[in-house]
Amino acid sequence: MKVRLGRGLVKAFVCLMAILALCLCAVLAVRVWEEKENRAQKAAEAGDEADKKEEDLVYYENAWYTPKKSLETVLILGIDKYVEDSSQSVHGTFEQADFIMLLILDRKVGASVGIHLNRDTMTEISVLNNVGAVAETKIGQLTLSHTYGGTAEIRCKNTVDAVSNLLYGMKIDHYLSLTMDSVAVLNDLAGGITLEVLDDFKGIDDTLVKGETVTLRGSQALTYVRTRKDLEDSSNLRRMKRQRQYLEALQTCVFEKMDTDDTFMLSALSRVNPYLVSDCSVEQLSDLAEAIKECGQREYLTLEGEAKKGKNYVEFYVNEDALQKMVMDVFYERDADYEVQSIGDYGH
Repeated sequence: MKVRLGRGLVKAFVCLMAILALCLCAVLAVRVWEEKENRAQKAAEAGDEADKKEEDLVYYENAWYTPKKSLETVLILGIDKYVEDSSQSVHGTFEQADFIMLLILDRKVGASVGIHLNRDTMTEISVLNNVGAVAETKIGQLTLSHTYGGTAEIRCKNTVDAVSNLLYGMKIDHYLSLTMDSVAVLNDLAGGITLEVLDDFKGIDDTLVKGETVTLRGSQALTYVRTRKDLEDSSNLRRMKRQRQYLEALQTCVFEKMDTDDTFMLSALSRVNPYLVSDCSVEQLSDLAEAIKECGQREYLTLEGEAKKGKNYVEFYVNEDALQKMVMDVFYERDADYEVQSIGDYGH
């Protein structure tokens, strides 16, 4: 027996099928739209990343370079003052940075580089007003950047900015400054520093004779790294050579102490804390010291240039080509995945 469907039931069935078909189409349309949006978002994110990467790219000697991502930088300053000086909070003091070194640590490859900067380097520095705002900029000796500002922290940050500008805007993560008093303290904490004397200090300290091997004690260490006046070669370049010699010897002694005493670095930093200004905690500085000790490769660099007698003082002018090469070597790496035929491909 055949079942005959009424016309009303057939129409209802057809309508139901039509509604289901419409719902299915709507679901498919939504999924297609969502997939399209997802692809568009991913493309936009990839484009942003590419744009960011392109912004970081530097074209140098027929190749493209990008900044190294694993670097940590600390500006180390030796300040020409003593902790008991009453001028610490006075704006526009004559407090200068006699020793300036940018330490670059690459934990990824286990290497560190110290760029020893000449205090007499002529560069753009900011003149700060009483509240630390920039009143003007001028070309002057790098050391003078530390004379402006109402606090030691502001003066350090102003020197950080000056060094960053000198190095084409390279980012500096931290700073650390020590007054002259700390040299004798660090020297004796390390057990005295033994080295071959590079200059005659006759009339200043007759125990420091050129060519003799001595163990520096107490304030004698400060005499060795600070003195310029009345020496046969009174240039800052000669003093910088003694400073690097002393620093390498001090570093060796400190690392030996760290190997035999796990608490040495924390104890030493606590001892020099009255002479120290930094945006790092004692624990952070101790960690940095440990990371440098573990580096398989450590080297010190200086900027090439020419020292000239200025109107009042010696002025050091860096060799821009050599400076650019140093910055590229230290802060950048070649981008092998970014192959281009010419710089014109990117509209530069």
